[in-house]
Amino acid sequence: MKGNRLGSLLFLIAILLSFVSCTSVEKAEVLPPEIPEEVKTVPDITGWWEGSLPLPGDIQLLLQFEVVTAPDGYSSFLSIRQQAIDSLQVHTTVFDEATGSITFDIAALQATFTGLLDATASPNTIEGTFSQGGALLPLVLEKNHTVSHRLQEVVAPYPYISEDVSIPTANGFSLAGTITRPDDKAKHPCVILVTGSGLQDRNEEILGHKPFLVIADALTKAGIVVIRYDDRGFAQSGGDGKNATSLDFADDAASVLSFLKTKEYVQQDTIGVLGHSEGAIIAGILAADNPSVAFVILLSGPGLAGMDLVLQQTRALVQGQGFSEEQIEAIIATNKKLYTTALDSSVSLEARKLSLEAMLMASGYPAEKALEQVNALLSPWYLTFLALDPVTYFSRVSCPVLIVSGTKDLQVPTERNVSSLQQALASNGNMEVSVKVLDGLNHLLQPAITGQPTEYETIETTIDPSVLSLLSSWILSVTN
Repeated sequence: MKGNRLGSLLFLIAILLSFVSCTSVEKAEVLPPEIPEEVKTVPDITGWWEGSLPLPGDIQLLLQFEVVTAPDGYSSFLSIRQQAIDSLQVHTTVFDEATGSITFDIAALQATFTGLLDATASPNTIEGTFSQGGALLPLVLEKNHTVSHRLQEVVAPYPYISEDVSIPTANGFSLAGTITRPDDKAKHPCVILVTGSGLQDRNEEILGHKPFLVIADALTKAGIVVIRYDDRGFAQSGGDGKNATSLDFADDAASVLSFLKTKEYVQQDTIGVLGHSEGAIIAGILAADNPSVAFVILLSGPGLAGMDLVLQQTRALVQGQGFSEEQIEAIIATNKKLYTTALDSSVSLEARKLSLEAMLMASGYPAEKALEQVNALLSPWYLTFLALDPVTYFSRVSCPVLIVSGTKDLQVPTERNVSSLQQALASNGNMEVSVKVLDGLNHLLQPAITGQPTEYETIETTIDPSVLSLLSSWILSVTN
């Protein structure tokens, strides 16, 4: 989400699109902070639940909830594909084992679902009521056991060693991760995988795709050690992810780097880092602050300062959605005013909060929704990201760098971002920079038609095979 945030979508887009349609919210808004002390197994409500809401005009609106275990019980995400809502963070998920009562509080949509679990039914069902805006609609959710694997998604047994690890950090919590490595006694090059925006698991899972699982598999089969890990405060990792910034995530990547230096199967002078989307910025920060980093790979990586990036991203996304130029300019102007107000440190945080609320309500937001968006915009991650300039870090990176971008990337549009990265690296005299702009690939490096995020789920390919070949061959070439 950092996923959906859409795992990869920056949460900033939710504010933009809410001016057009209040249906899209990032996945990283609310996530629990601690590692669970115990895992509840009976009854098992984790997995996918789906059911259809009957609407006027004989319309059936399919709702899909994904329930996962979380440090304080359960966390869940709502997808409504017909409304382009993908993996929307449900504010709270409450399950009473004694009564079988389940409640999803979908604050972003000002809606709730409350129902009773029937664990004896086949498939299991949750029968209840969906309420929104005064409407009460019957809804029966059925557990879906047939969510298919993507074609590129590998399953055990693997032709290499795969082991789960616990990575200590300087801040007193541990990150949960997985190392995959060739099944031999030799030392090998190694790469750290850093996820994009939105708190995400070690596979960078988004919309049924697991890009980092696919990348780890391809690289390990090529003889490269790979480590991937759950973001702090998410899945099995400890720490507070909700209040973390890109700089905090860079600290976590540094802890992973230190952890790898204790591994006898890693060739110590060949440890590099691969980052996707915001993870590319984190990769740059890690390499700038740690000269021992042997190489850097930037997948769909931003090269512009945060506010410039999200405004460019906004323009690219809405241009493909049929808006007039006048409407686009109005959206850009409104968002720029929001971001500028949020970043104005000469004004107190409370005063900024009041100004932003007034601006959003003047644009048609309900008061409660406006407050949610303001709190998100003034969050530590958001404020840091808006002010963050990748050039500051990439101008200090001297190791080999591979930049990979797709011509249909609408989240981090290729031309200006790649150019900015190249200029920053050149300013430091770094001549070991390879750039691959791949025709027809989107932000996730899938073969795409429009590049719009609404396509991500419908494309069966998780990551184009040409990218996988490029990554392994380039790493092996720079690490000899």
